[in-house]
Amino acid sequence: MLYCVLLLFGWGYSGLINGQTSSYAVENSRVSGYEVGGYSIAPLSETIENSSICTAAAAEAPPPFPLRITDLEATRDNATTVTLSWEIEESDSEYRWTLERRLDVEAVFTTVRELPRALILQREYLDPNAHSGTSYYRVRGEAADGANIYSRIRAVDNEFQRPELRVFPTPTRRAASVQLPDADHPFALRLSDHFGRTVWARRFPAASANPLRLTFPDLPPGVYLLHWSSGAAPGTVARVVVGY
Repeated sequence: MLYCVLLLFGWGYSGLINGQTSSYAVENSRVSGYEVGGYSIAPLSETIENSSICTAAAAEAPPPFPLRITDLEATRDNATTVTLSWEIEESDSEYRWTLERRLDVEAVFTTVRELPRALILQREYLDPNAHSGTSYYRVRGEAADGANIYSRIRAVDNEFQRPELRVFPTPTRRAASVQLPDADHPFALRLSDHFGRTVWARRFPAASANPLRLTFPDLPPGVYLLHWSSGAAPGTVARVVVGY
């Protein structure tokens, strides 16, 4: 290692310890002209040639070993988040890993995201999932020849109760208060008539007031639907009665 460091500074060793220098170093003392702890220093041309030894040694460093995901676990943290965790071990084969999910209202697994090496080494991923029923998770490893291997399937239920979307008073004329399922994240509200046509819509930032005070446009009397949506969370609907 010391030899490589000396090479990087344009120095090269050409002598022996305790002041016994080689004839080459003595004859070229005008070029080298240094002794370091009893070592004679060779010319820069010889140093550059020898520095390739260090470069070749660095290039021969082994690549990172392939990883295999084991012991997948799934835990629901709250109404909107599931934590996936796993263990890893060294593998004889290289796999391309993908996290997959299936809801109890779906027939097949779909991709949540691919798992690059850096994420695999973290051993954890937070999945935004507000599904009210059961969610199933697995990881799939795809080999170079297209063959797949799978982890055990893990199921999580959602026992957290999301607050309902509620509008009051009812009936209303134009002004109303709305109890929101969630105001911690950005969300949108949309009012539609009985034909499904949008008659009013607005987006709101995170940390909005809850309940939220709204003023609707001047609408004909009747029954309308107020739609709430927020990112990947499932939307919800509340009935709004507009009176005379």
